[in-house]
Amino acid sequence: MPKVDKTVDKVFLEPINEARYKRAYLFVNEQKKPYWWLRLDLPGSKQVVRSTKIRYFENSPDHDAEAKKVAWQIYAEIDERIDQDLAPKVTTINSAVRE
Repeated sequence: MPKVDKTVDKVFLEPINEARYKRAYLFVNEQKKPYWWLRLDLPGSKQVVRSTKIRYFENSPDHDAEAKKVAWQIYAEIDERIDQDLAPKVTTINSAVRE
């Protein structure tokens, strides 16, 4: 079952490749130092979640502008990996050993 977020309003990325993704959006993870995260919903209830490493500041008028810029870069990287028939997530040696 896909995870849902109950924090700051989602910021949807548009336009996206609707043939490949159900939706793509930014959300803020609830933690002491909140950051913007990108979530791509793939067909079959699969999701790719990546951090933008951009801090969320509630009172900033353009708080999502930099996060959107980074999210589009991450989106392009993931899209390119899928085009090459690779997993959307980069597998490190440590994670491959654990599997």
